[in-house]
Amino acid sequence: MVFFSGNDDSVLRIVRKYKKLLPPVGYELENLCEELKEKGECIDFSESSLATLDGMVRDVALGESNAVKDSQEVHSFIFRNREAIGRLGTFLGCIVIENIGGRWQREDGGLVVAKTGGANVEFDPYQAVIRAIIDFRNESLESQYRRLGEEIRGRGPMARFRRGVVEEIERRIPGVKVGRISGLELWLTNGIKINLQNLYATCRRSPKSAGEAVGQFVGVVCSMESAGAEMPGFEEAAGSLYPVLKTSAFLKRGLGDGEKVAQQLVWDEFHGVLVVCYVFERDGCFRFVRNGDLEKWSATVEKLHHHAIRNLEVCSLGLDHSIASTRYGSVIVVNANDGYDAARILLPGLRERLSPHLGESFVVAVPCRDLLVAFERNDGLLSFMKRWIRDDAHMGAYGLTDALFVCDGRGMTPLGEDVS
Repeated sequence: MVFFSGNDDSVLRIVRKYKKLLPPVGYELENLCEELKEKGECIDFSESSLATLDGMVRDVALGESNAVKDSQEVHSFIFRNREAIGRLGTFLGCIVIENIGGRWQREDGGLVVAKTGGANVEFDPYQAVIRAIIDFRNESLESQYRRLGEEIRGRGPMARFRRGVVEEIERRIPGVKVGRISGLELWLTNGIKINLQNLYATCRRSPKSAGEAVGQFVGVVCSMESAGAEMPGFEEAAGSLYPVLKTSAFLKRGLGDGEKVAQQLVWDEFHGVLVVCYVFERDGCFRFVRNGDLEKWSATVEKLHHHAIRNLEVCSLGLDHSIASTRYGSVIVVNANDGYDAARILLPGLRERLSPHLGESFVVAVPCRDLLVAFERNDGLLSFMKRWIRDDAHMGAYGLTDALFVCDGRGMTPLGEDVS
């Protein structure tokens, strides 16, 4: 641990300005700073950094004088103060980097990342602040920061859980190893990608049955690995196919055997830099649909797309979306975190579902994989939203594009190309 000293009182003084202006955020950040100070982990910034931070505080809207009282107010609060919260997230990221030292780096996608024991430990400062606001009684910044330290040392619950799953996979599938590990995502050397998020949540809820749950999950991985991780027949696979949005840059990547993604995977253009790919998912295990799979199925891309969209429609039924009120109008956020949030822009029923809240013509953005944002179409809200959509696209995890689309009776059209 690297310790710093000098300007910690100045930092606390500035943070307390946040406390006055943005109570739920300010209290959390002050508690974190006090906790670090008690441990002797003082935060040291240069005078210019302190001046910048002080200026950020002055830019906060003075109208926020009351703490968020319940979850219904949270999303409106976040949208009204997104820039301030983003700056606090950046500040928290600085605390992490400065106190952990050179083992940390900022990675593409805006995450603070450290390698430990062959795995990547990821921390998203902005989302950490959001979680603290939404769940301030149970998920404070200080508790998140402390848990992060445990994960770095390989002693946290996530690290122990992930280690157990990796050992079970490698024990039951000879010849297959876990390659890249990032957070709760694993990439196997046979090309299968695994998302452990749901399994981890299940094991945390029911610790006594965790072993059984892991065993069943790895059994699914084994079945996908059999026969060289080939796809099942189309009738069996059809109900587990989904569309995912990727960028054209993704198509230029290699798949490990020298060939580019564009030559091996089934894909189609969407708009601009966005393309549509397809995955077969079973219990948190993902495999991209390849050209060879279509040949095996004797299926067309149109047939694949039809089934993938239908499956996405089914899993989107009853999906909650958050409505935030701003002084310019309403904003709807879809953030199910199932890997398909951005892909929901492809759903033909999206307009019917959102237009009662946003009007017959509204704007849609998919800045990153786990976010779809729709808002009323007016100049004030458009100007308000453009900046943070750009930030999410270029700084958020799994960034896609800052392009904006108009959704109306004619379908989905890039903003600027539609004819009003």
